[in-house]
Amino acid sequence: MYLEIISPDKIFFRGETEQVSVPGMAGNFTVLPGHAAIVSLLVEGDVVYIEKDLEKRFNIISGMIEVKNDKIVVCVDKSRETPGNES
Repeated sequence: MYLEIISPDKIFFRGETEQVSVPGMAGNFTVLPGHAAIVSLLVEGDVVYIEKDLEKRFNIISGMIEVKNDKIVVCVDKSRETPGNES
């Protein structure tokens, strides 16, 4: 799957990922290959993704996610740090 984590003025991450977990309004959910198309608002929490067998976290305050055809776009309004921090 292809993941982009972006804001209106910055690209935080672009690349292939094995799975992505996000803090949705109704609770955390995970996107795996072949996931149905979805658009959802995101709340404060961690976007967690697997890149080359490494788990990485990106803390957000708010945003949205769009999933379609194994492409995931996470648009963040505000974040606390840049991605790449290994757990």
